[in-house]
Amino acid sequence: MQQSSFAINGRFLTHNATGVQRYAMNVVRAIDAQVPANKTMRLVAPNDAHDPELERIKTSRFGPLSGHLWEQTTLPARYRGPLLNLCNTGPALKADQVVCIHDANIFSAPDSYSRSFRELYRRLQPVLVQRSTRIVTVS
Repeated sequence: MQQSSFAINGRFLTHNATGVQRYAMNVVRAIDAQVPANKTMRLVAPNDAHDPELERIKTSRFGPLSGHLWEQTTLPARYRGPLLNLCNTGPALKADQVVCIHDANIFSAPDSYSRSFRELYRRLQPVLVQRSTRIVTVS
């Protein structure tokens, strides 16, 4: 069986489904329906991620951490191949990745977010934009 050329960042599977997480799950399900039988594709996620119940994409869970800390430390240490990030963030120091940025509300409506969330995104998103192979958006 042939290994896929990229894995999907499954950090979103640790959250309750909001619009961004629903988008990610819908994209993952669409990809799952298209994976050829002779290919193996991975979704990599923290240990506390819920089961996405996919047919063709295999879920790999690892690490004691979760959330952004898992994404910034455990994920790039354990998975070194190309990565698809569907929910605004990804490992800051990883270059071979695609990041989907949903909007710029963190900059246009900062009072809608907690201070810690604003600070994280204000620091992280510019780094991702500069380092990622591709940036995609839905807005």
